[in-house]
Amino acid sequence: MKPLNESRAGRLLHSLLEVVFRHPRWFIYVELLLVLVCLAYTTTTLQFSTDKHDLISVQESYWRQFLEFKRDFNVHENLFVLVESGSREKNREFVERLAARLQGDGQFADVYYRAGLKLMGPKALLFSA
Repeated sequence: MKPLNESRAGRLLHSLLEVVFRHPRWFIYVELLLVLVCLAYTTTTLQFSTDKHDLISVQESYWRQFLEFKRDFNVHENLFVLVESGSREKNREFVERLAARLQGDGQFADVYYRAGLKLMGPKALLFSA
């Protein structure tokens, strides 16, 4: 293997190093300009999204088929309800009334409404997160 100063890449790096040491301001100005360009691009064009549907492209065939399935069969996403009040008894009564209404509606396949994960059996770990 050749020493670094005898190879073409080594000579190129050595000459670049000499230019950086002789004219450091050139490189600092270029770097500052790049930082400003990146900041301008970030603030004007990038968007922040927390929607889980943005993780999959709409162009994917399986995603389009899933969306059509949801639309055709009126499938809902998972729905979680948290009930909180000053009285534990009021919470229980409200949750039981809500669960009875949802079960009678027929649009929800599984309604879990009792407190405690033990009642869910082996699926309890799925809901504990």
